[in-house]
Amino acid sequence: MISILLIITLPFVAAFILIKMWGNVERRALARQESIIEDMRPRRESLEAERRALEEKEKAPPTRQIFRNNKDELAYLRDQITYWLDEADDPAPAMQFADRFETLVHLSADSLDGSIVLADYRATLADLRNDTEGSIEHRKREIELVETLLETGGPVGFYDWEYVALSYKVVSALSEEAGKVAEAEAAQAKADEIERTRY
Repeated sequence: MISILLIITLPFVAAFILIKMWGNVERRALARQESIIEDMRPRRESLEAERRALEEKEKAPPTRQIFRNNKDELAYLRDQITYWLDEADDPAPAMQFADRFETLVHLSADSLDGSIVLADYRATLADLRNDTEGSIEHRKREIELVETLLETGGPVGFYDWEYVALSYKVVSALSEEAGKVAEAEAAQAKADEIERTRY
C-alpha cells in the first residue's frame, strides 16, 4: 500500500521540486537582468549626455578663424556667445570668447559710438560677465536707440517694435533678478503696451 502511494505521489513531488527550482532560477535570472540594467544606466546616461552635447555643437555657429575686419569678428563672437548663453544654456564654451570680445568692443567703441550695435555688444558682454546691472543699463540704451530709429525712419532689418517689446521683457526679467520689482513691472508694462499698440 505504501509503495503504491509512493509510486503515485512521487511524480507530483518531483514536479513540485522542479517547479520550485525553476522558479528560483527564474527569479535569480530576473534579479541578474535587473542588476545588469542598473549597472548600464550610468553608461546610458553618459552616452545620452554626449549625444546631446554633439547635437548642441552641430547647431552652434560654425567656427571661424579668419575675419575681414574687427566688425566681422565682433559679429562672429557675439553670435557664438549668444548661442552658448541663450540657446545652449551652457556658459562655459562662451567664456573662451570673453577676453577677445571685450578687447574688440573697447577697440571699436569710438567707431561704433552711439550705435545700437555697440549697446548690444556691451549688453552681451555684461551678460557674459554676470553683470546684471550693466546688462540692464546697456539694454535700456539699446531700446532707446531702437525706439528713436523706429520713430524717425521705421523698421530697419530685424529692429522693429516686436524687437523692442522683447527687449523690454528681457529688461523686466533682469530687473526682477536684481530685486528691482518696480523697474521689472514698468518694463513689462511697456512691453505689453507696445504689443497692444504697435503690432
